[in-house]
Amino acid sequence: MGIYSLVLVPNAGDIRLFEKLMESASAISGAKKKGIPPHISLRETFETRDIDGLMNEISGFVNKFFPIKISFDGYKILHREYAVLEAVKTRKLQELHKKTVKAVDKYRTNYVLEKYKKGKASLTKKQKAYLNLHGYPYCLYFYLPHMTLVYGINPKKLAKAKAFLGKQKIPKSIRIGAITLLKKSNARKMEWAKKLIISK
Repeated sequence: MGIYSLVLVPNAGDIRLFEKLMESASAISGAKKKGIPPHISLRETFETRDIDGLMNEISGFVNKFFPIKISFDGYKILHREYAVLEAVKTRKLQELHKKTVKAVDKYRTNYVLEKYKKGKASLTKKQKAYLNLHGYPYCLYFYLPHMTLVYGINPKKLAKAKAFLGKQKIPKSIRIGAITLLKKSNARKMEWAKKLIISK
C-alpha cells in the first residue's frame, strides 16, 4: 500500500530535455531540488492496496486514446511558488482523465491529503463534492493538465525565474510515451512504481 499519482510521461528524448530545464530553472529560482520526474498528472495523490488491479483496469482502455500529443500554452507561475507549463486540455485528454478518475475510484482507499481533511484548503462547493466523491477536489471540471518545472520558488528570485523561463525554447508539443504510476517515497521524492509503455 502507498500514496500514488497516475501520470503521463513524455518519450525518452523529451524527458531528458525537461529534466535539464527543471534542473536549471530550480537552481536559478533558489528552489530545493525535488526528486520528481517530468510528467503530466492524470489523477493525483491517492492511496491503493491493489496497484496491479488498478493498472490492469487502466490497460483495458488506455490504448484507445493513444497516440497522444500534448501541446503547451507556455509557462505560468502559480501561487508565486510553482512554475508550470500549461498543457492544452483537449477533448481526448479530458476523456482520458475522466476514465482514469473512475478507475482510481474502484481501487482507492478513503485517504485524502491532510490539508483537505482539516479544511485548510479553500474549496468551492463543487470541489468539496468532488473531494467527497473522488477523494480529490481538482479533478473532472477542475482538471488543469500541466507539467511542474519548479517546486518552491524563493520569493526573492521570482523575477529571475520569470526572466529565465521567458527565454527558454520549449517544445510546442510532445508525444506521450507511457502512462505511469508514481509512488511517493518521502516528502521530497516520487519514484516510478509501474509503467505502461504506449509508444516508443
